[in-house]
Amino acid sequence: MSKAAAKAQIKVPEAAQPAAVPHPIGSVLTIEVALYAVIAVIGGALRLVNLAAAPLSTLEAQQALAAFQGATLPAGGSPLLYGVNQLLFGLFGSSVGDAGVRLGAALIGALLVLTPWLYRGALGRYGALAAAAMLAISPVVTAASRALTGQVVTVTCALATVGFALRFAETRAARQAYAAAVSAGLCLAGGPGTVTVLIGMGVGGFIGWRLAVSEEERIRWQSLRGEPIAWRRVLIVGAAALIGAASTLLLNPVALRHLPESVSAWLAAWSGFDTIGIVQVLQALALYEPLIVLAGAAGLVMTIRRPTLMTVLLGGWSIGALLVMLLQPGRQMFDLALVLTPLALLGGRAVQMLCEALLTRGRWQLEGAMLAISVPLIGYLLMTASGYAAGRGLSNAQVFGQVLTPLASFAVLTLLLALIVGSVFTLAIGIGPAGRAAALALLLLLSVIGLGNTWGATQLRAGDPREPLWGPTASTADVRAIVRAVEAASLRATGHARRAAINVVGLQADPLLAWYLHDFANARFVAVDDGAAAVVIAPAGAAQPIGPGGYIGARFDLRATWSPIGLSDISGLRWWLYRTADEPQVVESVIVWVRPAE
Repeated sequence: MSKAAAKAQIKVPEAAQPAAVPHPIGSVLTIEVALYAVIAVIGGALRLVNLAAAPLSTLEAQQALAAFQGATLPAGGSPLLYGVNQLLFGLFGSSVGDAGVRLGAALIGALLVLTPWLYRGALGRYGALAAAAMLAISPVVTAASRALTGQVVTVTCALATVGFALRFAETRAARQAYAAAVSAGLCLAGGPGTVTVLIGMGVGGFIGWRLAVSEEERIRWQSLRGEPIAWRRVLIVGAAALIGAASTLLLNPVALRHLPESVSAWLAAWSGFDTIGIVQVLQALALYEPLIVLAGAAGLVMTIRRPTLMTVLLGGWSIGALLVMLLQPGRQMFDLALVLTPLALLGGRAVQMLCEALLTRGRWQLEGAMLAISVPLIGYLLMTASGYAAGRGLSNAQVFGQVLTPLASFAVLTLLLALIVGSVFTLAIGIGPAGRAAALALLLLLSVIGLGNTWGATQLRAGDPREPLWGPTASTADVRAIVRAVEAASLRATGHARRAAINVVGLQADPLLAWYLHDFANARFVAVDDGAAAVVIAPAGAAQPIGPGGYIGARFDLRATWSPIGLSDISGLRWWLYRTADEPQVVESVIVWVRPAE
């Protein structure tokens, strides 16, 4: 068929016709809308509850302090979050604490959970719901939303941009184009991760346009240029969103210089110091994100078999972000959010195919029987692994004369049970029902594991370097104990909790201490103590300060590190299941010297 004939057969919506919304919510609460509401509540709670559970990291403290002082944003920071925090400091002053400076990222991360709604046409209703659920309980994405980092801003706004553009292509409604423009402007103010996302989306979109778009779809997309919408106005709206986000709503126009500095920070990461190895990145994926990784891998296979422009774009985004992260020496653990977010949507497509197969070919008596047996079996294996990790060891097994360790014996037991149960059900009910039931059981199991990992990493062990998301070096809870000790000393010396003279000696304006002491009006970083301060903070091992009446000191740890290297079978499994291991190693401590009461 020629291009002219194809154009003649394709009916392009006229501007005079009302925009047809393919999946309107309407005024009636449906089950689907209720499920999105439940997912949004769960995702929002995981991101917002106890937001100050972990003390700020060094990078977070640098960004928070820059916004508080109106200083230059440090390399790797987010211009948009910088502007949000400047607004918060302008409204509430120095009372904005750890939770306050993370609030912008947490709210944007909560909105991320709802962005799959825009992809209902591309993924299907079940697939979009599954993608939203995976993003809601993802340990990496949730932890990134609870930290002052720009990755969650980038992925949220990038998904919204593509989603609104897709909706505009379907409905031809001008408001969708304006929403896409605003999202794009905010995305460009997200931080250095935006460069990675743009590269991945660009490569994926180019491949998808060349290989996965039919002639009819190509003409339909090209017809958008003829829409009676003011494209210049759309660009102006997007530029206004970018400028407003980067300049704190024009209250700080000088902050616009942070936009090109994000590109500079991304380039500088290629010559950065490799603090997080590739093995640690892959270990974090296996430890925290088996659900998104396995479901997304299935979605990638489906994309290769039946590619579409949207799925190829998402696949290119995910693979490109992973390659950049693995190749960049200056990678950060939360860069995994750039990889996992589009992968979750591809995983939603795989879930959509599974749901369609269950609805059209499922025989619930057969799949249900396999689930009824598989779930208790999985529970038994988990209890066995937990018992082994708790010290109730398994006996050594012999296979072909070879003596296996207890952990290898458990792995062989698991494999044999899976083969036996799978073979029996495949012979009894057929490979199709057995495969569908196994996939459903695996999804349920990995969802429970993912939710448990999220709760443990963000609530039970927030800021613990034994959680790789917060490592390899993390701030300790002692930084807040320092504040309490200094407040008590100030109250005793001056009658006010924040007015005592404080000398921080020899720490060269450590950003962590600078942030936690920012509300003390008389705190100073000095090279040499002058003996006049009521409180002196010095590195551990430094000489005791000299002053009238002398000083009494107490040690506080600032940063600690931990690595799983060298764990045995038992301790390794215990750490994998419960994150319990030897105490982290302290890498930096200070002594808080207080003048005793007279």
